[in-house]
Amino acid sequence: MLIPAFFRSVAQLTDRQIVKTLFMAVLVALGIFVAATALVWSLTALIPSTGYGWIDSWLDPLIDLSVPVAMLFAGWFLFPALVTIGLSFFLEDVMDAVESKHYPKRPARRQVGFMEDLWVGIRLLAAMVAINILILPIYVILLITGIGAPLLYLGVNAYLLGREYFELVAIRHMPRTEMEGRRKERSLLNFLAGLLIAGLFFVPFVNLLAPIVAAALMVHIVQKRALPPQRG
Repeated sequence: MLIPAFFRSVAQLTDRQIVKTLFMAVLVALGIFVAATALVWSLTALIPSTGYGWIDSWLDPLIDLSVPVAMLFAGWFLFPALVTIGLSFFLEDVMDAVESKHYPKRPARRQVGFMEDLWVGIRLLAAMVAINILILPIYVILLITGIGAPLLYLGVNAYLLGREYFELVAIRHMPRTEMEGRRKERSLLNFLAGLLIAGLFFVPFVNLLAPIVAAALMVHIVQKRALPPQRG
């Protein structure tokens, strides 16, 4: 079920509504990233000088270089969450496109408020920041293995992305308590879906498409596995 749903999600990337949503979500994510980078850069101006010319002569260029490098590194780890926040503004459009094409006879879904959508995106960002920072020493240790760090990244973020994208979609079709029960029942399927999603986010440029594929994929999973069979 997972692989066919994945290919159906990829095939729908050419829909006009999907293309527009992707553009807007990435634009919001880039705006957040640029604003955060500008804020961090401006804060470096508040770092006082040491008063020792020879130290300041190499410390200032080091700070100027380290800020963009650190932000690029952070962006690579946090881009999935940033784009998910951007997508939260336009998730209804993605769901409309997928459900109108594949599940036209389904009952109308519950309308979710903007703040509830935004909260899910922010919660994902906070979780990814906290967890990836906590396991950063493990990432560093695993670098010597060549493949250990990427595998750990995929595993951790597969869990987070599978969980949160399921919630983003399922909460529109059922009460929160029921949604949490369905999510626990399908934790393995959600993890495998999250693994596909995390893999997409791991690849440069492909990660621009990942949030849309993730949302569409999770619509198929919720419709096929978390809701009663479609009639007709």
